[in-house]
Amino acid sequence: MNKNDLRFIKTEKIIKQTFLDLINEKDYQKVTISEICKNALISRNTFYIHYQTIDDLINSIYQDIEADFQDTPPDINDIRKCTQWYIQVVNQNSLIISTLLKCPSLRFKEILFQSVIRGPMSSVIQDFDILCQDIKVKLNISYMIDAMISYTKCWLDNYDKISIQDVCEDLYLLCDQPTELFYHKIKYHNKKS
Repeated sequence: MNKNDLRFIKTEKIIKQTFLDLINEKDYQKVTISEICKNALISRNTFYIHYQTIDDLINSIYQDIEADFQDTPPDINDIRKCTQWYIQVVNQNSLIISTLLKCPSLRFKEILFQSVIRGPMSSVIQDFDILCQDIKVKLNISYMIDAMISYTKCWLDNYDKISIQDVCEDLYLLCDQPTELFYHKIKYHNKKS
């Protein structure tokens, strides 16, 4: 079947939404293909035309989110603008991301690393991948990404209790110091080179 066909696209959206609805009801590991098919009103054959496994389905949903993170943050030297950009992307995908954070977040962690740190940084910092081998840089990056994921999850779990402006400001304040340490390490590395 043609992946650009409207029926194919609609069915794929239905499968994804059904899966997201089901993992809002119970642990994602307990969701079965049969259950997805029953709730989406499709046959198993139809499911397998789109995905081979539930993990393939999850990966496809993550790819959708990753595409939204592909735009480079405004000015990577402006932590406040980067934080606002991140919150804007998460806000646009809040229902999907809050649901996906119920699944193992390693993939979301990788998306954040690639789009928020590695992508922008490697475009302006020579030898960024080499710099990332330094244990202090690894620890700093791990701290920032894990903190962003935890903050994002808590915010989305309490979405209606805090304004977007407050979220942006709080996350900026939380990210500012670790980012300054990160930049300090980069400057030190560049002086040694």
